[in-house]
Amino acid sequence: MRIEDLLRAQARRMPERVAGVAGSRSVTFGALEERAERLARGLSAAGLRGGDRVIVALPNCLEFLDLIFATARANLVLVPLNPRSTAAEFARALADADAKAVVTTLRSGVLDGAAPAGVLVLEIDEEDENGGSYSAFLAAEHAGPTCHAAGSELDPWLLAFTSGSTGKPKGVVLSHRAKYLSAVMEALDTATTPVDVGLLNTPMFHVHGIVMALTLIAAGARSRLRTTDDFREGVEAFHGKRKPRFNGS
Repeated sequence: MRIEDLLRAQARRMPERVAGVAGSRSVTFGALEERAERLARGLSAAGLRGGDRVIVALPNCLEFLDLIFATARANLVLVPLNPRSTAAEFARALADADAKAVVTTLRSGVLDGAAPAGVLVLEIDEEDENGGSYSAFLAAEHAGPTCHAAGSELDPWLLAFTSGSTGKPKGVVLSHRAKYLSAVMEALDTATTPVDVGLLNTPMFHVHGIVMALTLIAAGARSRLRTTDDFREGVEAFHGKRKPRFNGS
């Protein structure tokens, strides 16, 4: 009952079926498995070892799916953060998590223009899927064996920070088994099947967004990620830049 098993099962059963769609881009289960493997191998080649924390400060995007399964495969701990966090909030989380890698966007201000010493930083170009250091890192040939985590289902996989409503945000550690079972039970409870399409409009840097992404993968369903561009179009429509559907008559 490890997180990477959810994707591995679907990649074997239906590798050509579309797993995720974001804007005009899409990825199949087979391709997602391959991307997660390449990324896991790269992170291991970069010196990350089992239990190391990887901060992911991204909006909903296909790369977030890569990182969900790559961290699991390499036995790393995923630390999701709001990409709109202030530099001070990010610095505190970075210190608390003792993160060894950070993945964010070129436009995000979390790094405040300075990469932390000794921390691997990968940046995604939201306007060019082939731009940014993340794409180059993923495309590179990293030496080393295929990554298959040797850990147990009780190993930590997710370090989620609370909202901090009663003080400073606190990190909550969740195991592979906990999130695996959450996804499977959600898929069973909602009777989700491979013919379904699920709208992922909850931010994936939130635990619920991650669980919903895992639920759709567990069911073999297609994820339709609500991206930053989708939200921007919604705002434009709200402010009258698009013709409203109803005129009130």
